[in-house]
Amino acid sequence: MRKLLFASKSNGSATGTIEKIVDEIEGRQLEALQAQQKQELSYHFVMPFVDANPVEIHFQRGAIGVDGELPIWVINLHTDSDDIGKLWLKTTVTSDLDIAMTIWADLLDTAAKATEAASSLEKSLEEFGLKLTNLTILNAERPLVATGFATPGPVSYTHLTLP
Repeated sequence: MRKLLFASKSNGSATGTIEKIVDEIEGRQLEALQAQQKQELSYHFVMPFVDANPVEIHFQRGAIGVDGELPIWVINLHTDSDDIGKLWLKTTVTSDLDIAMTIWADLLDTAAKATEAASSLEKSLEEFGLKLTNLTILNAERPLVATGFATPGPVSYTHLTLP
């Protein structure tokens, strides 16, 4: 792709945008390779929709423990739309099928709707044998998280949850 960029002799903002895209693709490839070498998993992709904004999805899992202990899965989702604003969701799934979720919604209305739907979500997950052990809904933007593969765990933030 870099060869195409240089061969096209593009200039201006289009060149900068294409360079950023190529850098992101290469970065994701390196991240996945590093994770694979450590027997970890890291998949990052964007799911486009015809009638809605795309959703960025990132699955990651640490290496299986020496004692055969299964690691926690972490699933991160992000979207930004006119209707619901910016929305981030971090879900952790344990080997016991316990689920913990943190939702960051920059619009108060979206955070309130998520709070109203919490019991319905819990019931839906139970139908599939999953147990929602923790749900935190924040009316805030998600704090910046360092790029690269990191072990699953809590993210520090200074925002308050809804009452």
